[in-house]
Amino acid sequence: MVSTRLRRTDYWNTPCAACVGGRPLVAPAARGNDSFPHCGPRSLGVDEDEKPLPPGTRIKDRKDGNMEKTPPGDQPHAAAPVTHVSGPDFLALQVRDLERATAFYQQEIGLKRAPTPEGVTGVVVFETSTIPFGLREPLPGTDLEAGPPGLGVSLSLHVDDAKALHTHLKSRSVPILMDPFDTPFGLTFVFQDPDGYVIAIHGAG
Repeated sequence: MVSTRLRRTDYWNTPCAACVGGRPLVAPAARGNDSFPHCGPRSLGVDEDEKPLPPGTRIKDRKDGNMEKTPPGDQPHAAAPVTHVSGPDFLALQVRDLERATAFYQQEIGLKRAPTPEGVTGVVVFETSTIPFGLREPLPGTDLEAGPPGLGVSLSLHVDDAKALHTHLKSRSVPILMDPFDTPFGLTFVFQDPDGYVIAIHGAG
């Protein structure tokens, strides 16, 4: 295998491949007190001759303090899936106050609570379809104050009458982040629940 050796300092002096042309970059593992984040402050994206790395090139850590590029053709193939994934099967929001959140989704949104299996605590599940939706106490290590809850996740609930629910929530002073607008999924609006989760509602209007 023909490879180009690069100095460790090049890793910090060149732009990240993930940020140049959208090519993925797998950074070498941390060694000692060194840290090799995915992107930066300046990750390895071009070689010492300033030529862009081929798409899919991976970076391998070397014991002698240098690094080596492995062309995409020399990479091992990914293992075949060991099972079939049929899709999402359960969705739950981690909330600060389970009782308060349960009351909101029952009284304001209109969800019906499903029976709780014997021995299960800290979780409330509603009778929804096609995916069961629920609330739960935070998992160990979860800090809901660390940032906006659900950041980066898009969650939508389907209803029979989006306009009616919008009118109801507005009358109850529930924060409405986006007023009703037409979408391919029907009339849609967006509200914020008591824990700060951003929820979209869509359906007939």
